[in-house]
Formats: sequence, structure tokens, C-alpha cells
Amino acid sequence: LFNTEVLAVTAQKQVAGTLTVTYTYFGSEITSTQPVTVTIQPRNAMTWAKTEQAASFVTKNDDRVRNFAAPYAADARDKTSLMINWRFRVGLALFEALRQHGVGYIADASTPYVKLSEEATAVDLLRFPVETLVAKAGDCDDLSILYASLLEAVSVQSAFVTTPGHIFVAFNLGIDKRAASEIFSNIDDLIVRDD
Repeated sequence: LFNTEVLAVTAQKQVAGTLTVTYTYFGSEITSTQPVTVTIQPRNAMTWAKTEQAASFVTKNDDRVRNFAAPYAADARDKTSLMINWRFRVGLALFEALRQHGVGYIADASTPYVKLSEEATAVDLLRFPVETLVAKAGDCDDLSILYASLLEAVSVQSAFVTTPGHIFVAFNLGIDKRAASEIFSNIDDLIVRDD
């Protein structure tokens, strides 16, 4: 059985185990046992077969993420501004907070997103938001996970947008297409959903 100890795995490991199958065949109970080896990936591992799995690294309820985001979001919400709406102000404030904190982009030489995102079965190592905050650096997937976590922690819905070799974060401005066309000079810069 897996328990919370599996979350402490930081390097790929092979674990020996036993697979036991018990079944009934013509009224007789039969048990078959086979030795198995299970590969356990580190807690930071993921394949890009389904990009939406990156959302499992978005830890909006982590107190350290909320505590980092909250003061910037509160300040941005409380400021009287003609700048679109509070979600836009919060998004900009959190982006700037990361810059002021010294968080920057650095390509991951051992597991580059640009290469691994094209190989559905290749294992990539992603950082949790707090790990990126502490390291003050990450590649595009690490920084996107951090930014999405900060947005989500202060009630701004976010989404990952992937393109060949890159991952971005979009966030919900909470406005409709008509309002967006009045505010933005080029609505083609936005993702507009019919709903």
C-alpha cells in the first residue's frame, strides 16, 4: 500500500513487491502470487502526455503561497484605479511581486521543458511553488506553476496555455467580450470564451 511516505521520494526508485490475485474458479478459491518490481517516480515527476496534470502542482492552499500572495493582492484590490478591474491589478501586482522577490527564468538543463514537452512519455521534474519561491528561479513550467498558484490563492482563476516548447498562464479577467473590446485595443491578444 502507498502511504504518505511516497511523497518523500525525491529520486526514481525500484521497489520489489508481490502481486497476489485471489479468484474463484468452478467453486474453488485459487490464489496466484507473482513477484513484481514497481518504479516509483519522484514526487516532482510528471510526463507531458496530459498537460493538464501540471495543475496538480498548483498548491493554492499552501499557507506559504497564500501568505506571499495575500499582501500584494490586498494592496492591488484596495488601490483605486481605472486599470480594468481588480483581477487585472492583482495579476500585475503578483507578477511584479515575483520580480521584486528576485524570481527569474533559468532553463533547466537536465529536464528542459522545450524538449520533454514533445515526448509524451519522457519524465520531467517540476517544482512545487514554494520550491520555486525559495530557489528564486525556474524554467517556464516552474514559473507558470508558481504564478498560477499565487493567482488561485487569491481567488483569480487561472489556466495553463501550452504552445510548442513553452507553457504560459492565462487568468480570468471576469469581463465579457463586449467589455474587453472596449478596454483593449486588440482583442486578439485575449482568449475569449463564448461562456
